[in-house]
Order: sequence, then C-alpha cells, then structure tokens
Amino acid sequence: MFCNFVSQKLFCGHHRQFLIYSRTQIMLHHLFFTLLQVSIGKKEAFAEPPTAEQWTCLYRLAVEQSLVGVLYGALERLPEQQRPDKALTRKWFADTNAIERKYVQLENVTVAVVRRFEADGYRVCLLKGIGNSIFYPQPRLRQCGDVDVWVDASPAEMIRYAHRYRPGTKALYHNVEMPVNSQLEVDIHYRPSHLYTPLGNYRLQRIFKEWKEEQFMHQVQLADGSSLAVPTVKFNLLYLLCHFNQHLFNEGIGFRQLMDYYYILLRASDEERRVAMRAVKEVGLERITRALMYVLQVVFLLDPPYLLVEPDEQSGSFLLNEILATGNFGQFGEDAEKKRNKVERNWKRLAHNFHLMPVFTADALSEPLFRVYQWVWRQWMKRY
Repeated sequence: MFCNFVSQKLFCGHHRQFLIYSRTQIMLHHLFFTLLQVSIGKKEAFAEPPTAEQWTCLYRLAVEQSLVGVLYGALERLPEQQRPDKALTRKWFADTNAIERKYVQLENVTVAVVRRFEADGYRVCLLKGIGNSIFYPQPRLRQCGDVDVWVDASPAEMIRYAHRYRPGTKALYHNVEMPVNSQLEVDIHYRPSHLYTPLGNYRLQRIFKEWKEEQFMHQVQLADGSSLAVPTVKFNLLYLLCHFNQHLFNEGIGFRQLMDYYYILLRASDEERRVAMRAVKEVGLERITRALMYVLQVVFLLDPPYLLVEPDEQSGSFLLNEILATGNFGQFGEDAEKKRNKVERNWKRLAHNFHLMPVFTADALSEPLFRVYQWVWRQWMKRY
C-alpha cells in the first residue's frame, strides 16, 4: 500500500531530470522511512526485514543523510532477527562511536569559540548544530558540521573581525566565515538568516530584531556543564524554516534537518507554535511550511496536534522528492555545485529555480535578483 502511494504521489517524473524511481528504489525509500520511524519510537520493527543488500543500501542512505548515529539507535530497537549482519553492525557501531567522539570535540571547540567572542566583548548565540542537538533524546548521536554563531554586532564589524584571521574571506549578506583550525570553520552570523523575497526579508529582519534580546539571554547547560545562549523554541520554528527555504534553492535539504524540526515541534507549546506561525505567514513562508508539515507527517508520522499548519500534499510530495534526490544539503545530489565553475554553477541554479517555480513561485523569481543584490552589497562591504 505504502509503495503504491509513494510511486503515485511522490515520484511521478517531475524531477528536474525527469527522474523516475524504480520499484526497487521505492521499496528502499520505504524501508529507510521505517528505519527512521523506529529510531524515533514511532514503530518497533519492519513489516518485512530488509535483505543483506538492502541493509547495505540503507547504511549508504544513512551516510548520505548524515543520520548514521541517530539510525544506529534504530538497530538497537529492532528485533534481533531483523538487524543487519554482524559485519555491517560492527561498522555502523564504530561509525557511531566516532560520531560521539567528534561531537564531544566539537562541543569543546564551540565553547572555546563562544568564549573567545565573549572575551572580545561580544554577545553570542549558538545557531543550529549543537544548539539543535539538545532537543534530541541522545544529543551526541546527531552529526554536526561547522560552528554557527550569531554575534550581536554589525556586518562591517564582523567582516573586519574575520579578516584578522583570514584576510579577504568572502562575506555574504548574512554571515562571514572564519577558520577555527585547519579542519573547522565558524560561520559568524550578523543576521541569523535571510529570505529571497524583498518584502519577506524586510519583515524577517524586523522580527529578528524584535526577538533578539530573548535569544541572547536564553542560556542552556551543555553536558560538560558549560552554559551557552541558544535560540528559543519559538525562534527556531521560524529560523529553521528560513534556513530550509534558503537551502532548497541552493544546496538542498536533508532528513537530518527535518529531524531537527521534528524534535523542536515536539518541544513547542501551543503558544510558541501560534506565535511562530503568525511570523511565518507575515514573512511569506506558509507554502514551504505546509510542504514541510506534509513530509513530517508522511515520513516522521508527526501527530496532528504538533503540526504548525495544515499540510499540503502537492507541495509536500514535491519537497520530499527533492530531499530524496539531493541528500543532506546537496552533498550527494546530481546538482552538487562543488564540481562546477562559476558560469556553469549559476546556469544550473537558474535551471533549478525554473524547476522549483511551479511550486515556490515567489522565491524562484526573487532568488536571482537577491544574488545580484548580494553581489552589489558585497562590493560595498569590501571597504571594510
């Protein structure tokens, strides 16, 4: 039943390359969704256990979606007869241990980065990453990337600050990168995020200013006893939607990011959901929110009381197809941009916008204009 539903509703050939999934791929996605549902306690077992070959594919999907650690928890929940063979289980276990060790290292680095900014006189709020992992039952199983911090300072001031450590590093409209060491970057946000539509972005920046003080005052304690400022649930409900919207047009969205949102929704009160949804409508993100609610309901089996808004099947099916096609933030998608030169990359982004236009029209039309605006803004900021 589920496979027929998926084949009819999700993979009907409207992907940018008219990608049509085979029955084998559809079954694999079904198994992956079930494994994900077991990891969050929504199911206890597979209807039919995967074959050894399917388990290898499931592991590869977990790697692509940056969910190796979280999904290892599902292996421990499954009946013994449904688990993968011992060799794959040992590999999965070793990778999960490595993720936990890396998490501890990143936690220490994050604290050191925040303390450096504070010593220099800046207020800091931790965004994404470890700030999202605190909502998980087992935070150390969440794979984190670079460190993202929102610093209470002007763009010009933070660009000068970053140039002290890496002269000439490129600044974007909302952040600038600064090296922590040879393997890790810190993204310094002077604006938490942005939207592509001019009016939506104007309203978003106004809301960020209104909510700013609460975020820098919202302290949580990490496992090592350190105290850091992280966004409130209300803020994250809006901020992460902006982040999804941004990456839908840029690098792609992954299931790890959707799992972040799933756990945050579980922690949100009715009032927090109401306030966040009012802001979502104000900035023009209702369409992608409805699509996201559909994906969370179909894949994560999110219960109706936790939904921000009524799901939309059409846009949600489209979004789910995009997620499956591009992996975690585009790292494994056919349109991964790292291998392209600038001309080819911009041409592909325009083609991608055209592909998204029927569903996300306003952003698809605005994104190229925003890129031009950002280029002009960046030239102006080079004075600093």
